[in-house]
Amino acid sequence: MVDFYRVFHDHHPDESGIIVADDGVSEYAYLANTGLWHREPFAGTVALFGDENYNRVRIETEEVYERIGQCRPIRNQGFGAKVLRSRRLQPDGEKRTSSGLGLDPSRVPPLADDAWRRLPLVDDGPSPEQVSVAAI
Repeated sequence: MVDFYRVFHDHHPDESGIIVADDGVSEYAYLANTGLWHREPFAGTVALFGDENYNRVRIETEEVYERIGQCRPIRNQGFGAKVLRSRRLQPDGEKRTSSGLGLDPSRVPPLADDAWRRLPLVDDGPSPEQVSVAAI
């Protein structure tokens, strides 16, 4: 069984936050840039929050569909660029699809295209044309 959580900053409790799936073995964070669930490298931590404190609230499957639709791509600059790079280089075995976690893929918003795959792997000084995934 997979449990889903909304993870958010302590100082921004009303934000959509990040959706995390816990299959009892590993935790996977949903990344809007890829449309995939990426295994978190360290149990109990969410890389996108760095060292900041955060809360996690268990949510039901129906809310997962709603929250995924609200997830925004992370920006390809600074810390976000490092996270994107690490997720792009992650082995396929550390990525899960929504259907692989028991969700109905027809209820998960599709990606417009795979533009995120064309982003540079370097994270130092991307050109202005490649700064934001959301702008692609």
